[in-house]
Amino acid sequence: MESSWLHTQGEFHYGGVVKVNFAHHGKGKIDPRKLNVDPFVARLINGKMATLHELKTIYSLQDAYYLNEVLDLNEEQIYLNNKRK
Repeated sequence: MESSWLHTQGEFHYGGVVKVNFAHHGKGKIDPRKLNVDPFVARLINGKMATLHELKTIYSLQDAYYLNEVLDLNEEQIYLNNKRK
């Protein structure tokens, strides 16, 4: 891929900055922040699952979903370990 694929409201759009609405922020009000990186992509990067370069050049969308699932499982395990303490 030459540029990033961005996921907003169930569709993938090719390009740069997109408007993403976060309805859960500020008492249900829509937060019209402009983001350069999609929250799904940011979650994978912050979770140390992949770099942005890897997501653009190596991994497919299906791979990204698998990485997201692994991150979910890791976070669930951390939650359960903390709950036992």
